[in-house]
Amino acid sequence: GMGTEETDRATWSKQLCSKYQKQRRRDSRIEQEPLSKSVLRTEILFLNRILDYAREKERQMTEDRLVDDDLEEPYRQFAPSPDEMMHLKLDSPVSKEPIRPGDVIAYSNPVYVFGDKRAKRTAKVLSVDPSRSPILVLSNGEFLPEDTKVCRIAIAINGQLEEH
Repeated sequence: GMGTEETDRATWSKQLCSKYQKQRRRDSRIEQEPLSKSVLRTEILFLNRILDYAREKERQMTEDRLVDDDLEEPYRQFAPSPDEMMHLKLDSPVSKEPIRPGDVIAYSNPVYVFGDKRAKRTAKVLSVDPSRSPILVLSNGEFLPEDTKVCRIAIAINGQLEEH
């Protein structure tokens, strides 16, 4: 518990201080410069402050890791996993096939961070007009910026949906 940590710290600090003082005295004799006890105490206080600061930073980092581990899905701002890539078929080469009304598309809603599972959407395309903004009018009413990658998952052929 806390008692053990404090004891370890005190013991470690005393050992470190003793070694440090001996080394500094040896150095001062070699350099033939007198070393006062107050200078040594000041240096040791400074070293302990640095040590306390490092321990506090380490404790904060450990707490942050524990908080991150509590999340169901960690926050990510980089590419999705291979499974997510397969799901959205984003790894397939870019197709030049036009999207037509009636097609069903899959896309990642740009409101979310890339890779966030909540962003996955599918919608039926109601109309397409490259000169309009938005270019696509979707069955779910969502607005897609022009640079949003979409993947056709079903194509309308003679009024029937076929998997694409």
